Amino acid sequence: MNKIPFVVLGVSLLCSLTTHAQSQFNGLAFQVGMGYEAASARVNNEVFNADGNGYMAQGAWGVNANVSRPSGLDVPFSILYMKSMGSEYSLGVGLDAIPKKRNFIDASTAPSAQNGGGDFVFPVSTSSVKNRYNIYLMPAYNLSAEREVYAKLGYSMAQFVNNDGSGDNAKLKGYLLGLGYKFMLNSQAYLFVEGDYTTMKSNKVIGADPEFTSAKYSYDVSGYTVNAVAGVGYRF
Repeated sequence: MNKIPFVVLGVSLLCSLTTHAQSQFNGLAFQVGMGYEAASARVNNEVFNADGNGYMAQGAWGVNANVSRPSGLDVPFSILYMKSMGSEYSLGVGLDAIPKKRNFIDASTAPSAQNGGGDFVFPVSTSSVKNRYNIYLMPAYNLSAEREVYAKLGYSMAQFVNNDGSGDNAKLKGYLLGLGYKFMLNSQAYLFVEGDYTTMKSNKVIGADPEFTSAKYSYDVSGYTVNAVAGVGYRF
């Protein structure tokens, strides 16, 4: 009779350990994903000055512009390190590299600041956003040893380049928010699905027109991306 409580206690302890086993995602991992991305960029506070005659673009890449919002294949590469913070939670750090370059078309018009009437039409130009990286914390909740849901909270950066011959470029900086789900296939490989949102903005860009060197301009750039990705990871 006295052995029954110990048997019950042993079974309860085993069930508890099974339910709250530590995550198998601990340690260093590399992953690659593939999915769909939508992007948008906007030029703000655009000022064009030629021979002392100022033109300010009102809503360039917005109300008075033809805007391209490129979308398509997204292939991010990531390296992660995860560590258990108890039986139910984990915390990690990660780095994403997104090699895909996004091209934008700018066809802005601006009301003339010289005589208060008519529009000054900026030449159609193309710009690119490339060399994109995300650095983030990854808090995770362990649904079981083989499954977890996680969030991504961090910092995003990229390079903006004007392709019209002016050589303009600027660093874009902003933040990243993401949500995802992972499950183990075996002791080392796993699958994941996630969605990310990034938003970035540059400092002021100042330059000269490549055809008319007396023409000076300035502007800043802002943009965002939204993606949905699925992929595979491998623990080392």
